Amino acid sequence: MWGRVLSDPYRIGSVCVLGLIGLGSLLACAGKAEDSDRIPIAVVPPAVRDPLPWHGRGVWLAGDTHTHYLLRDDRGEKMLRSARETGLDFVAKTDHAEGILDEPVAQRLAEAQAKFPELLIVPGVEWNIPAGDHATVLIEARGKEWEILRQFTEQFDRKGAPDLARLRPPEEPNEGDHDEPSVSWAERADAHRALGWLRDLGKKDGVRSVVYLNHLSRHRYYGYADLADLRRAGVAGFEAAAGHQRNLPHQPRLHRYDPVAAVIGGDWDRLLADGPFGISASSDYHNSTTAYRPGAFSVTRVYAAERSIAGVIDGLARGATTTSLGGVVSAVETATRTAGIEDAALIGETLVVARGARIEYEIRLTVPPIDLLGAENRLDRVEVITNAATGVARVALDHGGLEPGNTVLHWKLPEEATTRTGAFFVRARGCRSVGGEGEDEANADLCFYTSATRVEVVNGDSEPGAP
Repeated sequence: MWGRVLSDPYRIGSVCVLGLIGLGSLLACAGKAEDSDRIPIAVVPPAVRDPLPWHGRGVWLAGDTHTHYLLRDDRGEKMLRSARETGLDFVAKTDHAEGILDEPVAQRLAEAQAKFPELLIVPGVEWNIPAGDHATVLIEARGKEWEILRQFTEQFDRKGAPDLARLRPPEEPNEGDHDEPSVSWAERADAHRALGWLRDLGKKDGVRSVVYLNHLSRHRYYGYADLADLRRAGVAGFEAAAGHQRNLPHQPRLHRYDPVAAVIGGDWDRLLADGPFGISASSDYHNSTTAYRPGAFSVTRVYAAERSIAGVIDGLARGATTTSLGGVVSAVETATRTAGIEDAALIGETLVVARGARIEYEIRLTVPPIDLLGAENRLDRVEVITNAATGVARVALDHGGLEPGNTVLHWKLPEEATTRTGAFFVRARGCRSVGGEGEDEANADLCFYTSATRVEVVNGDSEPGAP
């Protein structure tokens, strides 16, 4: 149907809550299955546009997309052991260029993979991107990964530190109002050439690759124009929750997430208004003083075709991801559906409907009783975020709290969401407050975020019917 169903039966509530936040009346129904039969049938047949090739038969893989020193010394073995103990499926090795050029990585990778067969060790590098700060580059090339990464960094790694004099002042928030580029056209051209080089390898040699931007707000380097330009050039997403979570002042954060992701209506939401842009949450592990080990706090979940490195890269490239911090959830997936089509659009996909069609957004999630830090767990709120109807992103509904267990939530978007043609997105997040005062209050939540599903409304009419 729409992705892997979790093994435990889900608790389906019977209470329907009328949300009156921002969008008007967004109906949240954790109710009976027959409620969906009341969605009017569209005259123009709806469809999932450009579905994931593994739609409906994929698997969710948990992992860490950004780590350091994975293969150099005994820290690497401790990291991999931690990842195995916390149930991760994959860990990416993403040292900087010197780690690619100086280390006999292929041999050490093979040794580590043999010692930890339960884990997928994904080859990668943390790229000093010419048009910004850092980016994670992951590839799969049938045994040629390290040679390709060596060529990539030799040609395209930025030499020297970024020009901090051109960066925005640290007190300036990233709230989507930075429309002017922060980098020169020469730097942009260098980044475009690098991304094009990876793209050409994929066309010619079948090399899989994906690029995610790291810790966007650390130096306030990127404005909306920069992010939009890099996405057009081939960047697939960004670290919504950067690493070093033991050292929160390491960069600006809101609810422990990057403000680019956490500010509603900010740069990420502006990007989603035009197309997909995936998210990750990583440890950025260098040591245990500033960061948690892989799987011990930050987790990225990828909906993949199979349990393989290629599956991880393809899922990240399509933005089929969710993130969580502190183990506040152990599973979450969404489906967006309408009448007249048996299937549903998953995270990273687009649902095409006729004007006037009714849309239902569904979230399935598992809230464990104990989080990764050993504390009693729950969710204090689950929010639906959309730019439907007005084009302005906002929290359309706050469902309230959830106790531990497996839960299915249904929200029916109001009629005005599809009264005009165009596209909008829907995404979800949920949090538990863990206290905090003063400067710590903004980082006192443990949250999950999902990537978005898009809905495209085309000309056509729907038959009238009860919502």
